[in-house]
Amino acid sequence: MATRKKKLPKLSKKPRRSVSPRMKGEPSPKPRARATSRLHQVNLKTARSALHELTQPVTVRERLAWLETRGAPDYLALARMEQGAVGAERWYLFPPVPIEEQRAEVQAVYRESFAQSQWAAQKKKVLRSYTANFPHLAFDPDSWLWPLWQEWRARYEPADRQLLSALANGIKGRGAGWMSSARYRAWILGQARLRLAHLKKDRGVNNLYKQYLEGTRSRDGGVQMETRKRVLPRLVERIQQLSGHLATGSELQKWKLSGVLRRAVARSLGVRERDLH
Repeated sequence: MATRKKKLPKLSKKPRRSVSPRMKGEPSPKPRARATSRLHQVNLKTARSALHELTQPVTVRERLAWLETRGAPDYLALARMEQGAVGAERWYLFPPVPIEEQRAEVQAVYRESFAQSQWAAQKKKVLRSYTANFPHLAFDPDSWLWPLWQEWRARYEPADRQLLSALANGIKGRGAGWMSSARYRAWILGQARLRLAHLKKDRGVNNLYKQYLEGTRSRDGGVQMETRKRVLPRLVERIQQLSGHLATGSELQKWKLSGVLRRAVARSLGVRERDLH
């Protein structure tokens, strides 16, 4: 008697992905990524904005991010700012802040940040930032850090060695001259924005671009052809003289003049194009 074969269950082609269960009370990684993005946007605004466009930092974390980005506690001058208007233009005056007051503010911010750090990783991050941005204040014999790192060096426990290594890593960290990497990124971003604003105000390139738009938007095909033949090479040459970028007609149609100049500045100074918006 013939026996009927049993059909085996079909196996799924895609293997199941093992997901590790999340413990109760453990935060989801998505909100953390959004928070980091918001903090990054705040730092970008602090780096690329003029002083009168910013608001006074309140918390210790905000003051620390300001120091790391701008390199000086110039927010102290916001409370003393004087402003007025002459016709349609406004003016802003910031009285100078004494250097001793600035030094005391920097030391106070890093002292409070170190004291409020609960974990060893947070403490090491504060120490790295301190020695990377303000080494002359970090190793000042009258500062709050001087007796601490002397104690760490004398005791030399494993935790003390990690804190001493954080101090050394801040000094050894890569930077541009006397600026740390974070301050250099903020500085070069500010320079890129100034360069972009200067290029956008150039009358020669604006006039040529206006002629180019009027010619290419004409209903007459001969006018369009003549514009691409005579005006476009002059416009491309002017853009190359100003920014060093060799633009094309397709780029001007796709990104317009502002987008081409923004792309040229971002490539020449090594910043992200989206940070120049």
